[in-house]
Amino acid sequence: MRNIFIDPQFGRRVKALRRTEGLSQEQLAEAIDRTVETVSNIERGKTSTGLDVVYAIAKALKVEPALLFGEPLPPKREHPVIEELVELLAGADAELLGAVLDQAKIMVTTFRRAANTPRRASPSERES
Repeated sequence: MRNIFIDPQFGRRVKALRRTEGLSQEQLAEAIDRTVETVSNIERGKTSTGLDVVYAIAKALKVEPALLFGEPLPPKREHPVIEELVELLAGADAELLGAVLDQAKIMVTTFRRAANTPRRASPSERES
């Protein structure tokens, strides 16, 4: 089958939907009968692919093929730690996500308060 041009958004959408489905690149590669390298290249927009692969990906991700070509995704997150958090929490249930969000809010609030509070000199610093 002849390959078709694939917009980089296609690869980002495949990656986002794969994570939402809780699949690794290895699992998706197995499901579509391709290599992990091929899946990685598709997700990074480094390769074009045939419609047969598009349909296989859609089936593996349990979506309609048209969804893979839908609205543009939001811009890529700027900080690598955010990407790491997204990967870590991919496939987590609502209860875990809620608990993580609650803890993150506490940590951010505490960190911001500490950053805005002048540091007191330690006893050894006061003696100098």
